[in-house]
Amino acid sequence: MSDYFERVEAHLLDAVEREAQLRGGRSRATAGAQRRQRARPDAPPRGGALGAAMRAMRGALRGPGRGLWLITAVLLLGGSAAAAVLISAERSRSLSGIVPPYNARGNLSVAGGHYEITITPSLKAGTIGWCTSIHFRDVPSLRAQGGETGGGGCPTSTPALGSPLFAPSSERGPGLWYVLSAPRVAAVRVANGPTVLTRADARLPYGFRAAVFELSARAFAHGAPRVTALDSAGQAIPGSFYEAPPREPARYWQSPQRELQGRCPLTARRGSGVRPGLGEVLTAIVPDPGIIGHGYLSCVEVGFRFHHVWLTAAVLLDAKHPGELPAALPDMHPVPGAPGVLDRSGPFRPEGFSARRVGDAWLVVQGEASVSQRVQALRALRVGAIDLRPPRHAPSAPAGAPCAIVARPLAGLREVSQSARTRSRLDQALAMPAPRGTLELAECAQAAFYYRDWPLTATVLLIAGGHGPSPQLADKRAVPGHPGVFTVRSEEEGSLETVRRVGGAWLEVKGGSGTEQQRIVLERLAARTPARGGG
Repeated sequence: MSDYFERVEAHLLDAVEREAQLRGGRSRATAGAQRRQRARPDAPPRGGALGAAMRAMRGALRGPGRGLWLITAVLLLGGSAAAAVLISAERSRSLSGIVPPYNARGNLSVAGGHYEITITPSLKAGTIGWCTSIHFRDVPSLRAQGGETGGGGCPTSTPALGSPLFAPSSERGPGLWYVLSAPRVAAVRVANGPTVLTRADARLPYGFRAAVFELSARAFAHGAPRVTALDSAGQAIPGSFYEAPPREPARYWQSPQRELQGRCPLTARRGSGVRPGLGEVLTAIVPDPGIIGHGYLSCVEVGFRFHHVWLTAAVLLDAKHPGELPAALPDMHPVPGAPGVLDRSGPFRPEGFSARRVGDAWLVVQGEASVSQRVQALRALRVGAIDLRPPRHAPSAPAGAPCAIVARPLAGLREVSQSARTRSRLDQALAMPAPRGTLELAECAQAAFYYRDWPLTATVLLIAGGHGPSPQLADKRAVPGHPGVFTVRSEEEGSLETVRRVGGAWLEVKGGSGTEQQRIVLERLAARTPARGGG
């Protein structure tokens, strides 16, 4: 809470000082004295930042600047619902500690155990994001099984335009929850649950913040609760829907297939004992300009056996500016006797994580092996010349796919990838019976874009069967001034999506900064479909 009130105090004192400069006299001296008191770390004001602000307010109410302070007092203490939201919010727990007792309602109880929340870059080729997890040790109810459990998500999104929150522990039931956020998020509001102030932590990189809190069964009355990001004024930050960066195009291979080499060649030295078994390589490298802080793009991922141990290697680029030196990896420590090698491991991290810089990239090795084994594996791998040239053509659906999305030129629009169902899988989806009295829609093709730095996704929806209204389009509302264009509220996230009929299908766009961006992109898209449908 102190972070927020220190910002409030700074704004209030700045306002007083500005008015004092206009009026002169005693008000300027008062504001200066308050600033000097705030700047003395050895003599913190009684009551903390909020107490200092309140005492400054009481003094100023008797001075020439009382009009400004009366307004501020009303906003802070009486009339501002936004300020009251944060003043009444609960404090976040730490990223590690003892699990408090709670009623798990049928889920595994980890009460009384030790927990730790961790974050590492995603190694999956083509993804920009993080792997986060919460691990539990010394759990009393699990002593017979070793007292350990845990889980997480990989990959999650990364803080970016339209995505102030990331890594929500949405698959967990009642109990201990966590959400990570961009630096500007002062608190998170949970539907049917608490409002929780975020906190900084040395284990979180680039100013990211965390909210760790308990949720009761009441919060799950209507499924997984929605979490909204709030700024320092208590206002909702637009785009709290975890819109992840688009997955970039990649090709997969598995032994005995020939090992593929994409934009980031990764090979093993002869006689090193590295035996690759599977992998994925990027066929195009697309920067994400909307990232907040720093992020990483995995341009190749290889699983291999090394001296009877299975490990995963990846090459990580700066996701915002590929080809530039990527930022330092979070929470890493030098390995004694291995110059240039960093590592992170520990009792709450079942898979160790080691890395070294190779040119303008990180070479990373991860797995359940000793530090010395991971260091040997790093030395056994070579990274070739990375190809940063832009793709010659816009992404397209695979040859022979029944559906495809075509984008007409639009300033600021970049297509990242496109995928489509095969004919056989689409036929299976169309043959599935729909619930009585409803019309079901099946995804046929999907394309990912950046528009003015915001990620968006377009999807072709075909009729899968049944009669009557479609639940997916039940809350359809016309967009004024744009005939045939509608908004639809997503049941899962509560966000708005924009749709229109294109030939025999519906074309849907979600993400972006809101309905206006969705509509602009939607009207530049066309869809190729196998047959016309109704709806």
